[in-house]
Amino acid sequence: MHMVIRTIVYALTDQAALSEAQKVFEELCSSGIFDYYTTFEKAESKISGINRWGNLPAVVRADSKAGRKLIEEGMDSTKSDFLRRIEFIKNAVNDFSAEELFEMEDDNFYSFSFKKYGGGLRYNAYNIGRYRGHPIWLYDSDGEGIHTPGHLKRALKDKDVWVVPADVHF
Repeated sequence: MHMVIRTIVYALTDQAALSEAQKVFEELCSSGIFDYYTTFEKAESKISGINRWGNLPAVVRADSKAGRKLIEEGMDSTKSDFLRRIEFIKNAVNDFSAEELFEMEDDNFYSFSFKKYGGGLRYNAYNIGRYRGHPIWLYDSDGEGIHTPGHLKRALKDKDVWVVPADVHF
């Protein structure tokens, strides 16, 4: 599957920002979080980047209109994923006893309740606690997922802040 993540980096120029962001994307891929990434400066791939998502800015200042939009979309997607998983967990906890949830194999839970719940309990609980990976759509310059408004505020407090999107596969 593909998704567009964004990273917030610090640099004096757009090219330096792109270079810093590529280091973050490389680390996220080399550590196995994502399979590969494509940035948006050229339409080099037929299946990712510009050819999948259209013309997103390759690199943009965080305080610009386009930068604020990328950041807002990233946080909104992270929050939406989190809230969906929390709702799933709340429903599962209400519908089953703790003993039933403990004893239930994820495969059985997944197969009989997919339409109602959208997946396994342990899988969703695992994902709400992740700091990197497909539940997170916005990253800081250290490659850590930005999953709270406080983390985002700290990431944006510096001068010369840029946002760089990338299409990632997982």
